[in-house]
Amino acid sequence: MATAAEDTNQVKEEVKEAVSADAKKEVKDTKPASDDPRPSLYAFIRDVIEKLLESNPEIVPDFIAESDKLNSVTAISTHNREFPDAASRVAYTLIHGAQRMYLVNSVLTDAYSACTNLQSRTTVFNELMQGVDWGTVNVYSMGGGPGCDVVGVLMWLHRFGLRPKVSASVSERNEQWEGIAKTMLSMLKKEGAKTPQHSYVQNLWKKLEGGNVKYFAGSEPSVKQTACNAQADILLLPFALGGLGEDVSECLQTTLDAMKPGALLVYLDHCDSPHTETINNLSYWSGLRRIYFMKEMTMSMPKYEKSEYLEKWSTKMEKAILRDSKCTAVVYKKPSGYAYDRRRKMGRREQEAIKGTQIRLKKTN
Repeated sequence: MATAAEDTNQVKEEVKEAVSADAKKEVKDTKPASDDPRPSLYAFIRDVIEKLLESNPEIVPDFIAESDKLNSVTAISTHNREFPDAASRVAYTLIHGAQRMYLVNSVLTDAYSACTNLQSRTTVFNELMQGVDWGTVNVYSMGGGPGCDVVGVLMWLHRFGLRPKVSASVSERNEQWEGIAKTMLSMLKKEGAKTPQHSYVQNLWKKLEGGNVKYFAGSEPSVKQTACNAQADILLLPFALGGLGEDVSECLQTTLDAMKPGALLVYLDHCDSPHTETINNLSYWSGLRRIYFMKEMTMSMPKYEKSEYLEKWSTKMEKAILRDSKCTAVVYKKPSGYAYDRRRKMGRREQEAIKGTQIRLKKTN
Protein backbone atom coordinates (compact mmCIF):
# COMPACT_ATOMS: atom_id res chain seq x y z
CA MET A 1 0.00 0.00 0.00
CA ALA A 2 1.34 3.42 -0.95
CA THR A 3 2.20 5.79 1.90
CA ALA A 4 1.05 9.42 2.12
CA ALA A 5 4.56 10.62 1.26
CA GLU A 6 4.66 8.43 -1.85
CA ASP A 7 1.24 9.74 -2.94
CA THR A 8 2.42 13.30 -2.44
CA ASN A 9 5.56 12.69 -4.52
CA GLN A 10 3.53 11.06 -7.28
CA VAL A 11 1.16 14.05 -7.40
CA LYS A 12 4.13 16.42 -7.58
CA GLU A 13 5.62 14.49 -10.49
CA GLU A 14 2.29 14.48 -12.37
CA VAL A 15 1.87 18.23 -11.81
CA LYS A 16 5.47 18.81 -12.95
CA GLU A 17 4.92 16.79 -16.13
CA ALA A 18 1.65 18.59 -16.86
CA VAL A 19 3.27 22.01 -16.40
CA SER A 20 6.18 20.97 -18.60
CA ALA A 21 3.82 19.74 -21.32
CA ASP A 22 1.80 22.96 -21.16
CA ALA A 23 4.96 25.03 -21.36
CA LYS A 24 6.17 23.10 -24.41
CA LYS A 25 2.78 23.48 -26.04
CA GLU A 26 2.80 27.23 -25.32
CA VAL A 27 6.25 27.61 -26.83
CA LYS A 28 5.17 25.62 -29.87
CA ASP A 29 1.95 27.60 -30.24
CA THR A 30 3.60 30.98 -29.78
CA LYS A 31 6.57 30.28 -32.05
CA PRO A 32 6.40 32.96 -34.75
CA ALA A 33 5.61 31.70 -38.23
CA SER A 34 8.20 32.40 -40.88
CA ASP A 35 7.30 35.73 -42.45
CA ASP A 36 10.30 35.89 -44.79
CA PRO A 37 9.01 37.16 -48.11
CA ARG A 38 9.67 35.42 -51.38
CA PRO A 39 12.99 36.52 -52.91
CA SER A 40 12.40 39.75 -54.79
CA LEU A 41 14.42 41.62 -57.39
CA TYR A 42 12.65 44.82 -56.40
CA ALA A 43 14.12 44.38 -52.91
CA PHE A 44 17.53 43.84 -54.49
CA ILE A 45 17.17 46.92 -56.72
CA ARG A 46 16.11 48.93 -53.65
CA ASP A 47 19.35 47.96 -51.89
CA VAL A 48 21.39 48.85 -54.99
CA ILE A 49 19.74 52.29 -55.36
CA GLU A 50 20.20 53.07 -51.66
CA LYS A 51 23.88 52.20 -51.95
CA LEU A 52 24.32 54.36 -55.06
CA LEU A 53 22.50 57.35 -53.55
CA GLU A 54 24.47 56.99 -50.34
CA SER A 55 27.63 57.44 -52.39
CA ASN A 56 26.15 60.35 -54.40
CA PRO A 57 23.64 62.21 -52.15
CA GLU A 58 23.87 65.35 -54.29
CA ILE A 59 22.11 63.65 -57.24
CA VAL A 60 18.86 62.84 -55.40
CA PRO A 61 16.75 65.75 -56.81
CA ASP A 62 17.94 65.12 -60.37
CA PHE A 63 17.52 61.38 -59.84
CA ILE A 64 13.76 61.73 -59.24
CA ALA A 65 13.36 63.99 -62.29
CA GLU A 66 15.30 61.54 -64.48
CA SER A 67 13.21 58.64 -63.16
CA ASP A 68 10.05 60.38 -64.41
CA LYS A 69 11.62 60.86 -67.84
CA LEU A 70 12.65 57.18 -68.13
CA ASN A 71 9.42 55.72 -66.75
CA SER A 72 8.30 54.37 -70.13
CA VAL A 73 8.91 51.18 -72.10
CA THR A 74 10.26 53.30 -74.96
CA ALA A 75 13.20 54.26 -72.71
CA ILE A 76 14.32 50.70 -71.93
CA SER A 77 17.34 50.86 -74.26
CA THR A 78 20.71 52.19 -73.12
CA HIS A 79 21.76 52.78 -76.75
CA ASN A 80 18.95 55.02 -77.98
CA ARG A 81 19.82 57.92 -75.68
CA GLU A 82 22.74 59.37 -73.76
CA PHE A 83 23.26 58.84 -70.02
CA PRO A 84 25.85 61.54 -69.32
CA ASP A 85 25.42 61.89 -65.56
CA ALA A 86 25.11 59.62 -62.55
CA ALA A 87 21.50 60.66 -61.86
CA SER A 88 20.27 59.36 -65.23
CA ARG A 89 22.13 56.05 -64.90
CA VAL A 90 20.85 55.42 -61.36
CA ALA A 91 17.33 56.35 -62.48
CA TYR A 92 17.57 53.87 -65.35
CA THR A 93 18.60 51.13 -62.92
CA LEU A 94 15.56 51.90 -60.74
CA ILE A 95 13.03 51.95 -63.58
CA HIS A 96 14.33 49.27 -65.95
CA GLY A 97 16.81 47.16 -64.00
CA ALA A 98 14.42 44.47 -62.76
CA GLN A 99 12.40 44.62 -66.01
CA ARG A 100 15.41 43.66 -68.11
CA MET A 101 16.42 40.91 -65.71
CA TYR A 102 12.98 39.33 -65.95
CA LEU A 103 12.79 39.79 -69.73
CA VAL A 104 15.98 37.83 -70.39
CA ASN A 105 15.02 35.20 -67.82
CA SER A 106 11.54 34.82 -69.37
CA VAL A 107 12.80 34.54 -72.96
CA LEU A 108 15.40 31.90 -72.09
CA THR A 109 12.88 30.01 -69.95
CA ASP A 110 10.25 29.90 -72.71
CA ALA A 111 12.75 29.13 -75.48
CA TYR A 112 14.49 26.34 -73.58
CA SER A 113 11.20 24.72 -72.53
CA ALA A 114 9.71 25.01 -76.03
CA CYS A 115 12.83 23.45 -77.57
CA THR A 116 13.14 20.51 -75.13
CA ASN A 117 11.48 17.10 -75.33
CA LEU A 118 10.93 15.69 -71.85
CA GLN A 119 10.29 12.15 -73.09
CA SER A 120 13.53 11.79 -75.02
CA ARG A 121 15.46 14.29 -72.83
CA THR A 122 16.72 16.01 -75.98
CA THR A 123 16.96 19.75 -76.58
CA VAL A 124 17.84 22.20 -79.31
CA PHE A 125 20.06 23.86 -76.67
CA ASN A 126 22.38 20.93 -77.23
CA GLU A 127 25.74 22.68 -77.39
CA LEU A 128 24.86 25.01 -74.51
CA MET A 129 24.13 21.97 -72.34
CA GLN A 130 27.60 20.72 -73.19
CA GLY A 131 28.99 23.88 -71.59
CA VAL A 132 26.71 23.32 -68.59
CA ASP A 133 28.03 19.76 -68.22
CA TRP A 134 31.62 20.92 -68.53
CA GLY A 135 30.97 23.58 -65.92
CA THR A 136 31.45 26.84 -67.88
CA VAL A 137 29.11 29.02 -69.94
CA ASN A 138 30.25 32.22 -71.68
CA VAL A 139 27.79 35.12 -71.87
CA TYR A 140 28.31 38.34 -73.83
CA SER A 141 25.84 41.24 -73.67
CA MET A 142 26.02 44.07 -76.21
CA GLY A 143 24.41 47.22 -74.84
CA GLY A 144 24.03 45.61 -71.43
CA GLY A 145 23.94 48.83 -69.40
CA PRO A 146 24.58 47.98 -65.72
CA GLY A 147 24.69 44.23 -66.45
CA CYS A 148 21.01 43.48 -65.80
CA ASP A 149 20.85 41.04 -68.74
CA VAL A 150 23.66 38.95 -67.27
CA VAL A 151 21.68 38.70 -64.03
CA GLY A 152 18.72 37.51 -66.14
CA VAL A 153 20.85 34.62 -67.45
CA LEU A 154 21.87 33.76 -63.87
CA MET A 155 18.20 33.73 -62.88
CA TRP A 156 17.41 31.31 -65.70
CA LEU A 157 20.20 28.93 -64.71
CA HIS A 158 19.10 29.07 -61.07
CA ARG A 159 15.46 28.44 -61.97
CA PHE A 160 16.33 25.21 -63.78
CA GLY A 161 18.88 24.05 -61.23
CA LEU A 162 21.80 24.36 -63.68
CA ARG A 163 25.12 25.06 -61.97
CA PRO A 164 27.85 26.08 -64.40
CA LYS A 165 30.19 28.97 -63.77
CA VAL A 166 29.29 31.94 -65.97
CA SER A 167 32.04 33.95 -67.61
CA ALA A 168 30.24 37.22 -68.38
CA SER A 169 31.21 40.23 -70.50
CA VAL A 170 29.33 43.45 -71.27
CA SER A 171 30.01 46.13 -73.86
CA GLU A 172 28.62 49.66 -73.59
CA ARG A 173 29.30 52.99 -75.25
CA ASN A 174 29.53 54.77 -71.88
CA GLU A 175 32.21 53.39 -69.56
CA GLN A 176 30.43 54.92 -66.54
CA TRP A 177 27.97 52.01 -66.49
CA GLU A 178 30.73 49.84 -65.04
CA GLY A 179 30.53 51.69 -61.73
CA ILE A 180 26.86 50.79 -61.32
CA ALA A 181 27.57 47.21 -62.36
CA LYS A 182 30.24 46.91 -59.65
CA THR A 183 27.80 48.22 -57.04
CA MET A 184 25.19 45.72 -58.23
CA LEU A 185 27.66 42.84 -57.96
CA SER A 186 28.74 43.96 -54.50
CA MET A 187 25.10 43.86 -53.35
CA LEU A 188 24.71 40.36 -54.82
CA LYS A 189 27.77 39.25 -52.89
CA LYS A 190 26.97 41.12 -49.66
CA GLU A 191 26.96 39.06 -46.49
CA GLY A 192 23.85 39.21 -44.39
CA ALA A 193 21.20 37.31 -42.47
CA LYS A 194 20.43 33.96 -44.04
CA THR A 195 16.99 34.89 -45.29
CA PRO A 196 15.49 33.51 -48.53
CA GLN A 197 16.16 36.93 -50.10
CA HIS A 198 19.83 36.92 -49.17
CA SER A 199 20.35 33.28 -50.13
CA TYR A 200 18.76 33.82 -53.55
CA VAL A 201 20.83 36.82 -54.61
CA GLN A 202 24.04 35.31 -53.23
CA ASN A 203 23.39 32.09 -55.15
CA LEU A 204 23.14 34.18 -58.30
CA TRP A 205 26.48 35.82 -57.53
CA LYS A 206 28.15 32.45 -56.86
CA LYS A 207 27.43 31.41 -60.45
CA LEU A 208 29.67 34.20 -61.77
CA GLU A 209 33.19 33.06 -62.52
CA GLY A 210 35.42 35.14 -60.28
CA GLY A 211 32.33 36.94 -59.02
CA ASN A 212 32.84 39.61 -61.64
CA VAL A 213 31.73 40.88 -65.07
CA LYS A 214 34.21 42.13 -67.67
CA TYR A 215 33.32 45.54 -69.13
CA PHE A 216 34.25 47.06 -72.48
CA ALA A 217 33.45 50.65 -73.40
CA GLY A 218 33.51 52.48 -76.70
CA SER A 219 31.50 52.83 -79.89
CA GLU A 220 34.02 50.84 -81.98
CA PRO A 221 34.43 47.10 -81.28
CA SER A 222 37.84 46.14 -79.93
CA VAL A 223 39.80 42.92 -80.38
CA LYS A 224 38.76 41.81 -76.88
CA GLN A 225 35.09 42.43 -77.64
CA THR A 226 35.35 40.39 -80.85
CA ALA A 227 36.99 37.59 -78.87
CA CYS A 228 34.14 37.61 -76.31
CA ASN A 229 31.66 37.52 -79.18
CA ALA A 230 33.43 34.51 -80.71
CA GLN A 231 33.58 32.63 -77.39
CA ALA A 232 30.02 33.34 -76.26
CA ASP A 233 27.60 30.46 -75.72
CA ILE A 234 24.82 33.04 -75.20
CA LEU A 235 25.01 36.36 -77.04
CA LEU A 236 22.55 39.02 -75.86
CA LEU A 237 21.30 41.88 -78.05
CA PRO A 238 18.89 43.73 -75.73
CA PHE A 239 17.44 46.82 -77.46
CA ALA A 240 20.93 47.55 -78.78
CA LEU A 241 20.47 47.99 -82.54
CA GLY A 242 18.55 51.26 -82.43
CA GLY A 243 21.61 53.24 -81.43
CA LEU A 244 23.88 52.00 -84.23
CA GLY A 245 22.40 54.29 -86.89
CA GLU A 246 23.41 53.64 -90.50
CA ASP A 247 26.07 51.12 -89.42
CA VAL A 248 23.54 48.66 -88.03
CA SER A 249 23.70 46.16 -90.91
CA GLU A 250 27.51 46.14 -91.04
CA CYS A 251 27.89 45.79 -87.26
CA LEU A 252 25.23 43.11 -87.08
CA GLN A 253 26.81 41.13 -89.93
CA THR A 254 30.18 41.21 -88.16
CA THR A 255 28.56 40.02 -84.94
CA LEU A 256 26.74 37.13 -86.62
CA ASP A 257 29.82 36.00 -88.54
CA ALA A 258 31.90 35.90 -85.35
CA MET A 259 29.49 33.59 -83.51
CA LYS A 260 30.76 30.10 -82.84
CA PRO A 261 28.79 27.01 -83.94
CA GLY A 262 26.14 26.06 -81.40
CA ALA A 263 25.93 29.56 -79.89
CA LEU A 264 22.58 31.20 -79.11
CA LEU A 265 21.64 34.79 -79.97
CA VAL A 266 18.92 36.38 -77.82
CA TYR A 267 17.45 39.43 -79.56
CA LEU A 268 15.08 41.87 -77.82
CA ASP A 269 13.66 45.04 -79.34
CA HIS A 270 10.53 47.18 -79.50
CA CYS A 271 7.60 45.65 -81.36
CA ASP A 272 7.69 48.31 -84.07
CA SER A 273 11.46 48.20 -84.56
CA PRO A 274 12.58 47.98 -88.22
CA HIS A 275 15.67 46.08 -87.10
CA THR A 276 13.74 42.86 -86.51
CA GLU A 277 13.40 42.33 -90.25
CA THR A 278 17.07 43.23 -90.71
CA ILE A 279 18.31 40.66 -88.20
CA ASN A 280 15.93 38.03 -89.59
CA ASN A 281 17.35 38.45 -93.08
CA LEU A 282 20.99 38.66 -92.04
CA SER A 283 20.75 35.72 -89.66
CA TYR A 284 19.24 33.55 -92.39
CA TRP A 285 22.03 34.31 -94.86
CA SER A 286 24.61 33.84 -92.10
CA GLY A 287 23.38 30.29 -91.50
CA LEU A 288 21.55 30.88 -88.22
CA ARG A 289 18.21 29.24 -87.49
CA ARG A 290 15.36 30.90 -85.63
CA ILE A 291 14.31 28.56 -82.83
CA TYR A 292 12.00 30.87 -80.86
CA PHE A 293 9.98 33.89 -81.98
CA MET A 294 7.48 36.16 -80.24
CA LYS A 295 6.39 39.18 -82.25
CA GLU A 296 4.65 40.71 -79.24
CA MET A 297 5.83 39.36 -75.94
CA THR A 298 4.11 40.88 -72.92
CA MET A 299 5.98 40.66 -69.65
CA SER A 300 4.43 41.73 -66.36
CA MET A 301 6.28 41.81 -63.09
CA PRO A 302 5.20 38.95 -60.77
CA LYS A 303 2.81 39.75 -57.94
CA TYR A 304 5.44 39.02 -55.30
CA GLU A 305 7.51 41.91 -56.73
CA LYS A 306 5.72 44.37 -54.46
CA SER A 307 5.70 48.03 -55.40
CA GLU A 308 6.20 48.86 -51.72
CA TYR A 309 9.87 47.93 -52.03
CA LEU A 310 10.44 50.98 -54.23
CA GLU A 311 7.85 53.37 -52.79
CA LYS A 312 10.58 55.41 -51.11
CA TRP A 313 11.15 56.95 -54.55
CA SER A 314 8.01 56.07 -56.50
CA THR A 315 5.80 58.20 -54.21
CA LYS A 316 7.79 61.26 -55.32
CA MET A 317 7.28 60.46 -59.00
CA GLU A 318 4.44 61.58 -61.25
CA LYS A 319 3.20 58.02 -61.81
CA ALA A 320 3.86 54.49 -60.56
CA ILE A 321 7.01 52.72 -61.70
CA LEU A 322 6.54 50.74 -64.91
CA ARG A 323 5.59 47.08 -64.28
CA ASP A 324 4.59 45.92 -67.78
CA SER A 325 6.54 45.82 -71.01
CA LYS A 326 5.89 44.58 -74.53
CA CYS A 327 8.65 43.70 -76.96
CA THR A 328 9.73 41.41 -79.80
CA ALA A 329 11.80 38.45 -78.62
CA VAL A 330 13.73 36.12 -80.93
CA VAL A 331 16.27 33.39 -80.20
CA TYR A 332 18.59 32.21 -82.97
CA LYS A 333 21.03 29.33 -83.02
CA LYS A 334 24.09 28.87 -85.17
CA PRO A 335 24.02 25.15 -86.10
CA SER A 336 27.08 23.06 -85.42
CA GLY A 337 26.11 19.62 -86.74
CA TYR A 338 27.56 18.19 -83.54
CA ALA A 339 25.68 15.54 -81.57
CA TYR A 340 26.19 15.65 -77.82
CA ASP A 341 24.67 13.40 -75.19
CA ARG A 342 24.37 15.09 -71.83
CA ARG A 343 26.48 13.49 -69.15
CA ARG A 344 24.39 15.04 -66.43
CA LYS A 345 20.90 13.61 -66.07
CA MET A 346 18.02 16.05 -66.20
CA GLY A 347 17.16 16.78 -62.60
CA ARG A 348 13.66 16.84 -61.13
CA ARG A 349 13.79 20.61 -60.66
CA GLU A 350 14.70 21.11 -64.31
CA GLN A 351 11.96 18.72 -65.49
CA GLU A 352 9.29 20.43 -63.38
CA ALA A 353 10.34 23.88 -64.61
CA ILE A 354 10.19 22.73 -68.23
CA LYS A 355 6.84 20.99 -67.78
CA GLY A 356 5.28 24.00 -66.04
CA THR A 357 6.50 26.37 -68.76
CA GLN A 358 5.29 24.09 -71.56
CA ILE A 359 1.80 23.96 -70.00
CA ARG A 360 1.73 27.75 -69.69
CA LEU A 361 2.87 28.22 -73.30
CA LYS A 362 0.13 25.89 -74.57
CA LYS A 363 -2.50 27.88 -72.68
CA THR A 364 -1.30 31.29 -73.82
CA ASN A 365 -0.61 30.36 -77.45
